[in-house]
Amino acid sequence: MIGDEPVGTGPGPATPVGASADSDDEADGGAAETGLDELVDLKNDLVALISQELRNPLTGIRGYSQMLIGERAGPLTDTQRKMVTAIDLCAYRLHTIIEDILVLSSIDSSIFGLMVRPADLQGIIERIRERIGGTLDATGVVLVVDLAPELPSLCVDSRQIERALINIVENAIKFSAQGGTVTLSAAQYDEEVRVSVRDEGIGIPSDEQHQLFNRFFRASTANELEGTGLGLAVVKAIVERHGGSVRVVSDRNQGTVVTVSLPVAAENSPTGAEVGHVPTVGNTATVGDTATAGIRTG
Repeated sequence: MIGDEPVGTGPGPATPVGASADSDDEADGGAAETGLDELVDLKNDLVALISQELRNPLTGIRGYSQMLIGERAGPLTDTQRKMVTAIDLCAYRLHTIIEDILVLSSIDSSIFGLMVRPADLQGIIERIRERIGGTLDATGVVLVVDLAPELPSLCVDSRQIERALINIVENAIKFSAQGGTVTLSAAQYDEEVRVSVRDEGIGIPSDEQHQLFNRFFRASTANELEGTGLGLAVVKAIVERHGGSVRVVSDRNQGTVVTVSLPVAAENSPTGAEVGHVPTVGNTATVGDTATAGIRTG
C-alpha cells in the first residue's frame, strides 16, 4: 500500500515523509528567532545611543539655566526669571523621559542592575524635594511630607528608589489642580517600610487600573495632560527588583494613593527571581511582592 514504506534516496536510512519539511521549519524558526534577537539588540543599542546623545546637551542646558536663575551672570527681571525657569523645567522633563527610556532599555537588554547599600529614606526624600522644587513652584502644588519617627534603614539602590518615587510624586502633581496638595508619607509596618503618595486630583477610573503598569498606558482622565505613560512602568521595574510591591488605590474624581512597600535592610537579600503583573482587585491595582534580580552590593 502507498505510505507503508518510508520514502528516501541515497544510502543509509530512508527519511519518512514530512521529516524534511519539519527540519526546514525548525531551521526557519531558529533563523527567525536569531533575526528577532538581533533586531532587539539593535533597537536597544540605538535607544541607548540616542538617549545618551540627548542627555549630554540637556545637562548643559540645565546647568546654564540654573546658573542664570541663581543670577551668576547678573540680576534678572521677573519676566526673565520666568522665562529661564520655564527653560529649566522643560529641560528637566526631557531629562526625566530620557532616564525612563534608558531604564526600560536596560531592562530589555537584561543589563539592569542595582548597587544596593544601606540608605536613609529621609535623605532620599529630602533630595526628591530639592529636585521637584521647580515643578512645585510652576504648579503651585504644595508637597506635605509626613515621616514616622525612627524609620529603619533600607538596603537599596538609593538613586533608583529616588527615581521611582520622583515618578510617583510628579504624577501626583500632574493630576492635581493648581494650588492642590500632595502628601508623601512613610512608616514601618512589620518587616517593611511603606511610602505613600496621596493626591486630591482627577483620579483613575477603576476599569482602567489593571493597565496602570503597562508601558505607554495613559488613563482616559489624563488625555489632556503631558506624559509618555512610562513612569509607572519604571516604578514597577525598580520596586520589583528590590523585592517590593506597588499598590494603587483610586477612583475618578476621588484622588489617588500610590504606595510602595520595601523590605527593611535585613530582609533585602538577592535571590534572582522575578514576578510579573498582579491583576487589579476592585479599585486597587497591585504589582510586585517579588524576589530581587540583578542586584549588586557595594
